[in-house]
Amino acid sequence: MMLVCPECLEGKFSWVVEQVQFGAVYELENGGYTEETWKNGDIVGDDIADNGVFCCRCMEARAHKDLVPTNGATDDAAVGAE
Repeated sequence: MMLVCPECLEGKFSWVVEQVQFGAVYELENGGYTEETWKNGDIVGDDIADNGVFCCRCMEARAHKDLVPTNGATDDAAVGAE
């Protein structure tokens, strides 16, 4: 069963993951550095347990227990299809 934001009924959420990445490091002319990712590795952690998920419409943190079911609506209707 798909869950949605209790405030706006959005079904699109974001969360932060920690992921191993492989690539090169470059020094910039201004003295800074940048990384170029060649390959993504395993996800090694996330902050979902601590911070929940973030509603992409409200931009508010939501705990899993606070999300509500779509009540039989189709996925497109539940996520506010654009």
